[in-house]
Amino acid sequence: MNQPPTSYAEWVKYFDRLKESNEKEEELLQIMYQGKIDWVPGVAERFIKQVKSVVDKRFDDSTKKLRRDLAYAKGQEHLLVPALIAERKRSEFVVRLVQLPAIPNEMKKNFLTAIDDAIQKLQDSLESSARKNDPTGKLYSVVRNNPVTVPIPTIEIEEKKETNSSTSFFTQLIRKLKGKK
Repeated sequence: MNQPPTSYAEWVKYFDRLKESNEKEEELLQIMYQGKIDWVPGVAERFIKQVKSVVDKRFDDSTKKLRRDLAYAKGQEHLLVPALIAERKRSEFVVRLVQLPAIPNEMKKNFLTAIDDAIQKLQDSLESSARKNDPTGKLYSVVRNNPVTVPIPTIEIEEKKETNSSTSFFTQLIRKLKGKK
């Protein structure tokens, strides 16, 4: 699996590997960034479903790891900070994943909005919990100064302008036969 994916079946193999393990995830992502896929009805929906499945699995696994790490840290700063940083790195990976060049900008923007909302809710929850469980404010300060939030890039969505030169001959022919422009 060192060749960039070009068919849906090849993409599924990469997505499955990302769901199964975190090993060599950066290498996989680099190869995936070079991949291409024909964005046609049917394939597009299944492709997005696969991406969503990887994102969901990654967030579920990440949440479990964070809970375990926070329970182990028991409020100790020297254990808490690495747990928060690790969570942020896992989120950064997911943000990079949904920015695959094979995914249209509109879909990227939707994914990034949902991811940003989820990460922000997690940060708010951590801060709220820290306030409630530590009257000294030290725990809140640690969580606030080591956020799990990540920068979310802005994705520009171009307006769809169909011109005859960018529309395939067959699409033009079908539209003419159906009486459309």
